[in-house]
Amino acid sequence: MACCGAALLPDASAARLGYARMRLQGLAGHALPPVDNRLFHPEGLSVDLKVPIVITDELTDEVIKSTAQLNLASGEITRVEYQEYDVDARGLPPHSDDYEFTSGTLSNEGKDVEFGVVVNRTTGQYSVSAGELLEIKVRAAALFAGVSGKALLEKAEGKAAAPTGGRRRMH
Repeated sequence: MACCGAALLPDASAARLGYARMRLQGLAGHALPPVDNRLFHPEGLSVDLKVPIVITDELTDEVIKSTAQLNLASGEITRVEYQEYDVDARGLPPHSDDYEFTSGTLSNEGKDVEFGVVVNRTTGQYSVSAGELLEIKVRAAALFAGVSGKALLEKAEGKAAAPTGGRRRMH
């Protein structure tokens, strides 16, 4: 299996990868380049998908701001640090009787993307729904990188309409 570059994979994954590589080598008649294990091993390649955000908890007569990290892969919000708010003395903002809603802001070079934040009022855990997370990504791409939602849609539709080179139907 070492010839397949699968030494760091769990046994089942290594076996599948090794078998697939042997089949491809046999079909193609030549050796394939080595596999980069970092793509398959959790300790190998680390991609940080967490971005800093500002959370705003709206109460009836007060606005509470905090900073946090939004995981763009899962929508989970972690490392919440309240600004000028004593959690130990007052409790979590969502547990307050006059709590109304929570929103978030993702900022980059003076440009902001605002979004809704879901709060589990039992645990106080903040997160972003899957639909809202997709919307954040599209709006952030448009705002921060200058890519419009329309351009993204046209590109996706262009790929869908392109011929796949599949089998042709014979009569």
